[in-house]
Amino acid sequence: PKMLPLIVKKCDKVVGFKAESGVDKLDLVKEARESLNRNFLSAVVANDLKDVQAGSTKVIFVRSRYQSEIEGSKAEVAHKLIEELARI
Repeated sequence: PKMLPLIVKKCDKVVGFKAESGVDKLDLVKEARESLNRNFLSAVVANDLKDVQAGSTKVIFVRSRYQSEIEGSKAEVAHKLIEELARI
């Protein structure tokens, strides 16, 4: 069974992760928003696997009416994601 619906029923705020390969930014955001709405999530962190490198990464943080591109070292991205999550 899909676990996300079970988790959403038990938790107020749930963040999903969407990893795609070889998609453009618009399609990536579209997929993230569809997941956000379909699964009743608070936010989705989406990325294209081609943007994940050894020392750096790039993600798009997506909420219902907001999105933010975050890139940098993995530690920098993690720190910025924590800042975004604190606003939920």
